[in-house]
Amino acid sequence: QRIKKSIKAHRGAGGRISTAIYPDFKAETNDLIVALRERAGTWAILSRTNRILEEIAGVLDSYRIDYDFGGSSSFWEDDYRALLLEAVAVAVGCGDHASEGHLRYITSTLDGECLLLRQIQHAKNAKDIVALLKKHVDRAKVNYEKAVERWAMAADILDKGKGTLKERYRSLVLPPKESDNTQRIRLLTFHKAKGLEFDNVWITNLIDGQLPHARLTVTLEEERRLFYVAITRAKQSAHFAIQENAIPSPFLGELSDTRIATALKIIKRKKRTA
Repeated sequence: QRIKKSIKAHRGAGGRISTAIYPDFKAETNDLIVALRERAGTWAILSRTNRILEEIAGVLDSYRIDYDFGGSSSFWEDDYRALLLEAVAVAVGCGDHASEGHLRYITSTLDGECLLLRQIQHAKNAKDIVALLKKHVDRAKVNYEKAVERWAMAADILDKGKGTLKERYRSLVLPPKESDNTQRIRLLTFHKAKGLEFDNVWITNLIDGQLPHARLTVTLEEERRLFYVAITRAKQSAHFAIQENAIPSPFLGELSDTRIATALKIIKRKKRTA
């Protein structure tokens, strides 16, 4: 039995709350990059689960913006994503013997090995490279389903970047421009954000099925408390990113903020007229 408490903010009234409706993930991350560059201070990017945070980490890497994500400094440190980067390196003429060796190792046959290394040099984008990896990989040497899922996510991020595939690859492997303070930007789930405070907080993935989570392992009230944790991490500004093409989290409607209420009405109106 939890004891009801009366909570009063010691900092008093103030701070900035903003909200925006985004048509897709790219539009949201474009806005996020602008906010990170324009607004000083510490940042937390918060989500109920890790999945969308992994995608955001990939976008930050493509802009060479340093961050901390659960103790891991890079989206690309994952073995499967790192393997895709090696394949991209070979495709754009930046590979070495180690990269080619890893690709040879994961192929199922000698013929497949030769075909992969030859065909990969004609790939036009990261999705083409993923298709070749899927075709030639030895499924006994990788967790195939996990590999395909992570390759697809990483390829999507690579192919959305600016410039040629070679330029995008080089931007990922060069040292980050903003490496002076890796703690300025942190990617955290609501759970991991408990007890922490940041100048600015960006709350994403606010959709029904993610918040509350479709596979509830706790009570609905506990999910609501997690959302409260996320909101109260902000010292100066909190931004609510709302997806246009999804059903918004019911918890958003419980907040007494006119901007959020207006955003929810706009989404509801669009769904009625669609």
